[in-house]
Amino acid sequence: MFFGEYTHTLDAKKRLFIPAQFREELGARFVICKSPPGNTCVFAYTEERFKELGQQIKEKAGLRQQRFAFEGVTTVEIDKSGRITINQKLCDYAELQKNVVVFGAFDRIEIWEEEKWQREQELASHESDGENQVIIPY
Repeated sequence: MFFGEYTHTLDAKKRLFIPAQFREELGARFVICKSPPGNTCVFAYTEERFKELGQQIKEKAGLRQQRFAFEGVTTVEIDKSGRITINQKLCDYAELQKNVVVFGAFDRIEIWEEEKWQREQELASHESDGENQVIIPY
């Protein structure tokens, strides 16, 4: 499981440091992909978890949704410095520029442009629409 929030810098070669806590769970190789529309960030999954999700997408989504979901999907390897390289297509989709937030979201990692992450958190803290609300037992 992934928990925690870290701020890191994406370098000119689109390399991003992955926190040690996350690297242990992800393994040496893992999958990065686009988030669903409306989130515009990059998701990272273990290969095993992505295979499960990919099968669900193939079984339940239409062809256009499948194409959207699988476009830009990449298996990445962590280098000796604890970094991955994010391809240009995913960087463009998530508008990743320099300062990014790496956030643990239970079964995945989310990679956000820092300003977008702050806006997302602001919206979530003021969300009054019960449509997507879940009561969190603190």
